[in-house]
Amino acid sequence: MSTKPIERDAKGIPLKSPYPEGTSVVLLYSVMTFILTAIGAAIAYFTCYYTDAKVDAANRKIAMVTEYELGWLYLGIFLIRILTLPMNISLGSARKESKAGLPDQHVYKGALMSVCI
Repeated sequence: MSTKPIERDAKGIPLKSPYPEGTSVVLLYSVMTFILTAIGAAIAYFTCYYTDAKVDAANRKIAMVTEYELGWLYLGIFLIRILTLPMNISLGSARKESKAGLPDQHVYKGALMSVCI
């Protein structure tokens, strides 16, 4: 697989953003988060409930979570996963505006931004 060198201006800033043209960063990150969460939930479901023997084991584990009142812990972990979405959207928007992708996003300053990324 051959890769073309990234075209840069006189200051070394890439001329093109690594993000797809015409795609909203909010939409891109939201869809990626939804797909990855759905895949993880599907894997967890089929791992626990695919055979009858696994159903009994899964029900015992859920009963233990209920007994020790650990539902809030799982809800908190899920919320952390979902609430990182706004931070990722903010980071992706800054990367797209500055045209600096990984690993260079901490080097450049956006033209319309007053702080370094």
